Amino acid sequence: MKDLPVTALGGRLPFVGVGGFTIGGGMSYLMNHHGLASDSIIDAQVVLADGSIKWAKDDADLMWVIRGAGYTVGGITHCCFYPQFLLIDYYLVVTELIVKAYPKPTEIFAGFVVYPIDKLESIKQSVANFTKTNTDPNLSLLLAVVPFNGDPVVLVNPIVFGTESFAKSALPWVWGPGSVMDTTAPLSWEQLQDMQCEF
Repeated sequence: MKDLPVTALGGRLPFVGVGGFTIGGGMSYLMNHHGLASDSIIDAQVVLADGSIKWAKDDADLMWVIRGAGYTVGGITHCCFYPQFLLIDYYLVVTELIVKAYPKPTEIFAGFVVYPIDKLESIKQSVANFTKTNTDPNLSLLLAVVPFNGDPVVLVNPIVFGTESFAKSALPWVWGPGSVMDTTAPLSWEQLQDMQCEF
């Protein structure tokens, strides 16, 4: 779907397949706008344990299983965006998955801001305040403590659907004093998909 103006709700890493990600729930970059990836399932063709083939939309219980039971429910053998998944599990096999596609965001400002570990407590408090008060679906954050050059650091990952000025006015504390690295920049949708591979 690289050359199309739409996208499926996929993982935050480019090598995560849409099929398994979707029936496993799926928290995508567009989750604030469109819900979990499993919410985008229109239908799924499955092979049940008895060998029968069924479309999930014709069976409310089966659709519920496909949309929420997680990875243990079965595997994907075909997806309309990434064909030929060969995952086999115990209960059923999804042979075809039909999901909604959504417009790709056209303005994205994202990246990593790295702080020394002694900033962790103040950053955690800022993230907690943001989580409690944010109502804008165009703003999201990931926070992690990761090794960097042999030492633990605090990694703040703002993902903003909007301009740099919007991002920095909405989340000024992300770009506060004391950071040791800042990779935030305007990105394309495809660059956003590759961003997590940096760390």
